[in-house]
Amino acid sequence: MTQSQLQRDLPHEADALEPLSMNREEPHDGLGAAVAVTVAVAVAVGDATGDGRADVAVGAPDETVDSVRNIVLLKGIWSGLGTSGAQSFHQATAGVPGAAEAGDHFGSSLRPRDINRSSKADLAIGAYGEDVLPGGYDHEAAWLLRGGAKGLTSTAATAFSAKAFGYPVIDGGRFADTFGR
Repeated sequence: MTQSQLQRDLPHEADALEPLSMNREEPHDGLGAAVAVTVAVAVAVGDATGDGRADVAVGAPDETVDSVRNIVLLKGIWSGLGTSGAQSFHQATAGVPGAAEAGDHFGSSLRPRDINRSSKADLAIGAYGEDVLPGGYDHEAAWLLRGGAKGLTSTAATAFSAKAFGYPVIDGGRFADTFGR
Protein backbone atom coordinates (compact mmCIF):
# COMPACT_ATOMS: atom_id res chain seq x y z
CA MET A 1 0.00 0.00 0.00
CA THR A 2 1.41 3.38 -0.95
CA GLN A 3 1.40 6.39 1.38
CA SER A 4 -1.21 8.13 -0.81
CA GLN A 5 -3.49 5.07 -0.60
CA LEU A 6 -3.07 5.01 3.17
CA GLN A 7 -3.89 8.72 3.35
CA ARG A 8 -6.97 8.25 1.19
CA ASP A 9 -8.20 5.14 3.03
CA LEU A 10 -7.46 6.33 6.57
CA PRO A 11 -10.41 8.17 8.13
CA HIS A 12 -9.62 11.64 9.49
CA GLU A 13 -10.08 10.29 13.01
CA ALA A 14 -8.99 6.68 12.92
CA ASP A 15 -10.50 4.63 15.72
CA ALA A 16 -8.17 3.23 18.30
CA LEU A 17 -7.22 -0.35 17.80
CA GLU A 18 -8.39 -2.84 20.39
CA PRO A 19 -5.86 -3.27 23.20
CA LEU A 20 -2.96 -5.25 21.88
CA SER A 21 -0.53 -7.25 23.96
CA MET A 22 2.85 -7.92 22.42
CA ASN A 23 5.56 -9.90 24.10
CA ARG A 24 9.22 -10.01 23.28
CA GLU A 25 11.45 -12.82 24.41
CA GLU A 26 14.41 -11.67 26.42
CA PRO A 27 17.43 -13.91 25.93
CA HIS A 28 17.58 -14.79 29.64
CA ASP A 29 16.62 -13.68 33.12
CA GLY A 30 20.14 -13.94 34.50
CA LEU A 31 19.61 -17.61 35.27
CA GLY A 32 19.39 -18.74 31.65
CA ALA A 33 15.56 -18.86 31.33
CA ALA A 34 13.72 -16.85 28.65
CA VAL A 35 11.49 -14.10 30.04
CA ALA A 36 8.38 -12.71 28.30
CA VAL A 37 7.94 -8.96 28.79
CA THR A 38 4.84 -7.01 27.82
CA VAL A 39 5.89 -4.03 25.71
CA ALA A 40 2.51 -2.57 24.72
CA VAL A 41 -1.14 -3.04 25.54
CA ALA A 42 -2.72 -0.10 23.76
CA VAL A 43 -2.14 1.27 20.28
CA ALA A 44 -4.05 4.18 18.72
CA VAL A 45 -3.84 5.76 15.27
CA GLY A 46 -4.83 9.36 14.51
CA ASP A 47 -3.47 12.60 13.11
CA ALA A 48 -2.23 14.50 16.17
CA THR A 49 -0.24 17.01 14.09
CA GLY A 50 -2.95 17.80 11.52
CA ASP A 51 -0.52 17.24 8.63
CA GLY A 52 -2.60 14.51 6.97
CA ARG A 53 -0.23 11.72 8.06
CA ALA A 54 -1.14 8.96 10.50
CA ASP A 55 0.56 9.26 13.90
CA VAL A 56 0.70 6.23 16.23
CA ALA A 57 0.40 6.36 20.02
CA VAL A 58 1.60 3.33 21.99
CA GLY A 59 0.81 2.73 25.66
CA ALA A 60 3.23 0.65 27.69
CA PRO A 61 1.67 0.73 31.17
CA ASP A 62 3.69 -2.20 32.50
CA GLU A 63 7.06 -0.95 31.25
CA THR A 64 8.86 1.81 33.12
CA VAL A 65 11.02 4.61 31.79
CA ASP A 66 12.78 6.49 34.56
CA SER A 67 10.50 4.64 37.05
CA VAL A 68 7.20 5.81 35.48
CA ARG A 69 4.71 4.32 33.01
CA ASN A 70 4.30 6.23 29.77
CA ILE A 71 2.87 6.57 26.29
CA VAL A 72 4.90 7.28 23.16
CA LEU A 73 3.75 9.13 20.04
CA LEU A 74 5.48 8.22 16.78
CA LYS A 75 4.82 10.78 14.07
CA GLY A 76 3.80 9.91 10.56
CA ILE A 77 6.04 10.88 7.67
CA TRP A 78 5.35 10.43 3.96
CA SER A 79 7.22 7.12 3.91
CA GLY A 80 5.53 5.68 7.05
CA LEU A 81 6.42 6.33 10.69
CA GLY A 82 9.44 8.24 11.91
CA THR A 83 11.30 8.36 15.19
CA SER A 84 12.45 11.96 14.71
CA GLY A 85 10.34 14.13 16.98
CA ALA A 86 8.85 11.12 18.83
CA GLN A 87 7.25 12.18 22.10
CA SER A 88 6.85 10.50 25.48
CA PHE A 89 4.30 11.50 28.13
CA HIS A 90 3.71 10.24 31.67
CA GLN A 91 2.30 11.51 34.94
CA ALA A 92 5.62 13.11 35.83
CA THR A 93 5.60 15.17 32.59
CA ALA A 94 5.19 18.89 33.30
CA GLY A 95 1.57 19.90 32.73
CA VAL A 96 0.13 16.38 33.04
CA PRO A 97 -2.21 16.38 36.08
CA GLY A 98 -1.60 14.03 38.99
CA ALA A 99 1.43 12.19 40.23
CA ALA A 100 3.10 9.03 39.04
CA GLU A 101 2.52 6.27 41.58
CA ALA A 102 3.43 2.61 41.44
CA GLY A 103 0.66 0.54 39.87
CA ASP A 104 -1.15 3.37 38.01
CA HIS A 105 -0.71 1.69 34.60
CA PHE A 106 -0.80 5.02 32.73
CA GLY A 107 -1.39 4.26 29.05
CA SER A 108 -3.50 1.11 29.56
CA SER A 109 -6.06 2.46 27.09
CA LEU A 110 -5.80 5.10 24.35
CA ARG A 111 -8.30 6.85 22.07
CA PRO A 112 -7.65 9.63 19.53
CA ARG A 113 -10.45 12.17 18.98
CA ASP A 114 -10.52 15.74 17.75
CA ILE A 115 -12.32 17.02 20.86
CA ASN A 116 -11.80 20.75 20.20
CA ARG A 117 -12.35 20.55 16.41
CA SER A 118 -8.84 21.83 15.62
CA SER A 119 -8.32 19.24 12.84
CA LYS A 120 -5.69 17.62 15.09
CA ALA A 121 -6.44 14.45 17.05
CA ASP A 122 -6.38 14.87 20.82
CA LEU A 123 -5.51 11.75 22.83
CA ALA A 124 -7.50 10.26 25.73
CA ILE A 125 -5.21 8.15 27.93
CA GLY A 126 -6.48 5.68 30.52
CA ALA A 127 -4.82 4.34 33.67
CA TYR A 128 -6.65 1.42 35.23
CA GLY A 129 -4.78 1.60 38.54
CA GLU A 130 -4.93 5.35 39.26
CA ASP A 131 -5.36 6.33 42.93
CA VAL A 132 -8.61 8.33 43.02
CA LEU A 133 -9.58 8.24 46.71
CA PRO A 134 -7.63 8.98 49.88
CA GLY A 135 -5.59 6.05 51.11
CA GLY A 136 -4.44 5.06 47.63
CA TYR A 137 -7.65 3.32 46.49
CA ASP A 138 -6.95 2.15 42.95
CA HIS A 139 -9.58 2.82 40.33
CA GLU A 140 -9.45 4.18 36.81
CA ALA A 141 -8.88 7.67 35.49
CA ALA A 142 -8.40 9.25 32.07
CA TRP A 143 -6.31 12.16 30.80
CA LEU A 144 -6.73 14.27 27.69
CA LEU A 145 -3.70 15.66 25.85
CA ARG A 146 -4.32 18.09 23.00
CA GLY A 147 -2.99 17.63 19.48
CA GLY A 148 -0.94 20.43 17.92
CA ALA A 149 1.31 21.20 14.96
CA LYS A 150 4.29 19.60 16.74
CA GLY A 151 2.33 16.62 18.10
CA LEU A 152 0.71 16.17 21.50
CA THR A 153 1.03 18.82 24.19
CA SER A 154 0.51 18.79 27.95
CA THR A 155 -0.62 22.43 27.83
CA ALA A 156 -4.24 22.50 29.05
CA ALA A 157 -4.11 18.74 29.78
CA THR A 158 -7.03 17.53 31.90
CA ALA A 159 -7.74 14.45 33.98
CA PHE A 160 -11.05 12.79 34.85
CA SER A 161 -12.27 9.94 37.03
CA ALA A 162 -15.70 8.61 37.94
CA LYS A 163 -15.49 10.76 41.08
CA ALA A 164 -15.01 13.93 38.99
CA PHE A 165 -18.37 13.30 37.30
CA GLY A 166 -20.13 12.46 40.56
CA TYR A 167 -20.31 8.74 39.79
CA PRO A 168 -19.62 6.26 42.58
CA VAL A 169 -16.21 4.64 42.64
CA ILE A 170 -17.02 0.93 42.47
CA ASP A 171 -14.51 -1.83 43.04
CA GLY A 172 -13.69 -3.41 39.68
CA GLY A 173 -15.11 -0.44 37.72
CA ARG A 174 -13.57 0.28 34.32
CA PHE A 175 -14.04 4.06 33.99
CA ALA A 176 -10.99 4.84 31.83
CA ASP A 177 -11.63 1.99 29.43
CA THR A 178 -15.23 3.20 28.97
CA PHE A 179 -14.14 6.85 28.69
CA GLY A 180 -11.61 5.92 26.03
CA ARG A 181 -14.20 4.31 23.71
